[in-house]
Amino acid sequence: MATYIEQSVNNALDHYVVTSSDSVIGVFTPIAVTAVTLYVLWTGFQVMRGDVQEPVTTLVWRWFRVALITGLTLNGPQYRSLVKEGLDGIQEAFASAFGGVLSMGGTIDQMADPFTTLMETLFTEASSGLVPQFSLFIAGGICATASIVMAFVAMGLFLVAKVSLALLLAVGPAFIFCAMFPVTQRYAENWLSSSLVAVFTNVLIMAVITFLASLLRNACLHVLSAYSTT
Repeated sequence: MATYIEQSVNNALDHYVVTSSDSVIGVFTPIAVTAVTLYVLWTGFQVMRGDVQEPVTTLVWRWFRVALITGLTLNGPQYRSLVKEGLDGIQEAFASAFGGVLSMGGTIDQMADPFTTLMETLFTEASSGLVPQFSLFIAGGICATASIVMAFVAMGLFLVAKVSLALLLAVGPAFIFCAMFPVTQRYAENWLSSSLVAVFTNVLIMAVITFLASLLRNACLHVLSAYSTT
């Protein structure tokens, strides 16, 4: 169930990032083209007047940097290929190193399996005699409730972090364009910092949930083993 929810949310967020980033690019393109045109005209005018004391190579590099940033921010597929897939790659690499898993939904489903087995064992034992053992029914209900609550909490935290990263990626082209000028460069740096924070938040959540899932699975298996020997 958690795997299905994760896949559905991932598909929805991918579609949201595509449509929203394209909309941002569509709105931002006239502003970006105007700003770049004025910048190139102004620097060219300064060169003709002899006001530029920098070497020609420095000026050429500056124009190349402007063209590179403009091409990245105004080309939706290129932006998503380099920026979005790059951040996703960082997240997957660290998640694999820290937690050893790439699918949070699969981890949550595996975490719930021992609870389900323990609950079924308790319910079966509670109804096996002539007189129902209500204490075992209560224990089985507690196991079922604990499994559902932990799955919802774990999935909720993970999805909140993924949604925050998707929102940052949706408005990314506008902030990356700010890296072109020294006056607005801090906005691009803040956006990149926020995006990396969201990425590592996802990684830490995955690592913590994986660790807790392992502990809970071992605890349930220990209870089942002890119960079967009695």
